[in-house]
Amino acid sequence: MSQRELAEPRYTAAFVSSLEAGKRTASVEALEYFAQRLAIAVDELRTGRAADHWLRLELALAVAEAAGAPGAFRELLGSEGLSDEQQAWCHVGIGHAALATADLAEAGIQFESADHHLVGAAPHHRAHATVGRAAVLRRQGDARYAVYLLTEARDELTRTGYPDPSALLALHVHLAVAHSDLGDDVQAAEAAESALLLASGPRPMTIARGHLDTGRTLLAAGRLPEAAVAVGQARAAFREATLHSLLAWCHRARGLRRKRDWDREGALTDLTMAERLFAESGQDDRRVDTALELAELRLAMGIAEPDLPVAGNPVQQARADRLRALMASDGVAKEQFLVAAIGGFRDRGPRPELARAVNELADLLEAAGRGDEALRVLRAGLADVQRLNSQT
Repeated sequence: MSQRELAEPRYTAAFVSSLEAGKRTASVEALEYFAQRLAIAVDELRTGRAADHWLRLELALAVAEAAGAPGAFRELLGSEGLSDEQQAWCHVGIGHAALATADLAEAGIQFESADHHLVGAAPHHRAHATVGRAAVLRRQGDARYAVYLLTEARDELTRTGYPDPSALLALHVHLAVAHSDLGDDVQAAEAAESALLLASGPRPMTIARGHLDTGRTLLAAGRLPEAAVAVGQARAAFREATLHSLLAWCHRARGLRRKRDWDREGALTDLTMAERLFAESGQDDRRVDTALELAELRLAMGIAEPDLPVAGNPVQQARADRLRALMASDGVAKEQFLVAAIGGFRDRGPRPELARAVNELADLLEAAGRGDEALRVLRAGLADVQRLNSQT
């Protein structure tokens, strides 16, 4: 289209030429006229970017989140026209990839960069960078400060009117993990309950890919508002998929609470799911812990005598020895297994499990008419519990 063809009948070719040369500025009416003649959106004429430019960047972000590869996010960071929010999401993606390889220094840098891009953004966007920073802190051994950051972010969402389900899910999941690290089973269970209520189901990746394909189709058809909704749903589902392995912690925390509340069937369901998710994600230590808790629960429910998993550390071996004591029909064997369990718990804890094994051995000795020995066991056990308490 020539300058004259674009200009007529309302304007002149000379006017178009002066606009192109930057000598004059088009009015709103002129922009609307030229956009109509060119069959494009006014914003595209004003900015030089297509109307679907932002949406195509969102689609690229969704594809990068599906892959989870840092290279995809780094490549996207070089794209023209990325908003601060989109740049922040790229840094969050790179940060989580670094966490997956235990590169905590790189992860911390990326989450701080995300925070920098989100200054002034709505709380539900900033929450995802906070989740990343908290994950780094927890992995560095500072679960207490991680809990503080996550709790502040969660409360801000509610207080300011931004209770975004995706952000809340991530915050509650990581709170459940951090509280579990601290041994705070009550708070872990509360966060886990909230997280599991928000989780959409067992196959978030399948759901995400469906939304992504729908978004591509709608975008190709020029149905931009509908495409934006589909791509947004895809990105939320991909974020949930990255939390899938951590949902094992939530099922375990809720299962332990149900066990304490005598909801044995509910506990069995949750702990079975937790063991499966831990196994699928390669979290073997946690899988063994959960398998031992399941074995104790099945034993209490009178289900067929459970097979005990192979212990991977001394505390797990002590837990297994205590369960062997519970399963043993011979008093001598019971005593031997309980003595071994107490020896395993004595130096490392956990204190409640040490105290429980000590009480069980004392009861066994008392029932056998060995009261003096039972008293000595209780005194030694109390001293060990107090010593462990002073070390924490």
